[in-house]
Amino acid sequence: MTLLSLRDDMRLLFGNLSIVGTLFFLLSCADVSVDTADRSAPAADTLVLRNIPWVLTLVTMGDSVLKLDDYEPFHFVVGDTLVFGDDGCNSYTGGLELRNDSVTVRWVSKTSLGCGGRRFNPCELLGTWRIGIQDTSVVLTNAGTTLEFCSRFVNSVTAYNFVDKEWRLRASNDTATGSLQAVDLLPELGITSNREFTLRWYFTPRNPIFESNYVGGLFGIGDGESIYFYRMYGAYSHPDGLSGLGDMYFVDRIIHSTHFSLSDTLLTMKRQSDGLFYEFVLVE
Repeated sequence: MTLLSLRDDMRLLFGNLSIVGTLFFLLSCADVSVDTADRSAPAADTLVLRNIPWVLTLVTMGDSVLKLDDYEPFHFVVGDTLVFGDDGCNSYTGGLELRNDSVTVRWVSKTSLGCGGRRFNPCELLGTWRIGIQDTSVVLTNAGTTLEFCSRFVNSVTAYNFVDKEWRLRASNDTATGSLQAVDLLPELGITSNREFTLRWYFTPRNPIFESNYVGGLFGIGDGESIYFYRMYGAYSHPDGLSGLGDMYFVDRIIHSTHFSLSDTLLTMKRQSDGLFYEFVLVE
């Protein structure tokens, strides 16, 4: 199984936009302060930050508290040498260094789509932050500013035997399933122990369309067999014989699954909001 790299692919920044062909601009900001941080290797406990989509929940600046109730969700993901995420509309990426018990963000580039609503500016991540980790929360502190993040999907994924395997959709109660099966559309889901996923779909027999239709990103597992897919990149080439973007929306519903179950060679994704399920069979 071959999955796209999350660490060196600039589609992390603007891959979502390629599907709809949206025009956008890139904005950049940088930290020009003198670097005096300890260059020790990252502490073992800070490594658990990686490849988890953390959600910003609280910002404290001195005695002031920024209430985020009316802000769009802000995601923060730590990779090997990059930090990336989104503000609910625009994506961003930045240069990252993990040093002992601190993280330094040197530069940030973000897309600049015109979006409504209140959003946290990723340029506020610039600088060196002391890291505090406790259960499902992460606290970053820099001088008098504190950023608090949380995630309900921090459980280890290596204990589950559906990782590092590939799964093909077999059945679903989604009403779009029949029309997609009629044109031999077969989505396949690849999941790795690095918390990465790729969902591809193609016609039978396989042809170049397979290589140009995919979405991917990170996934996490929480309590009660809950699961979360965080989409970060993708590409779409409309195939002949299929009208509209029905297959794209179908795949989008799959990655909005909230729970899973596993039985031998069958992996089922479920959506509690509408009762939809998607049964995947192991690809031998």
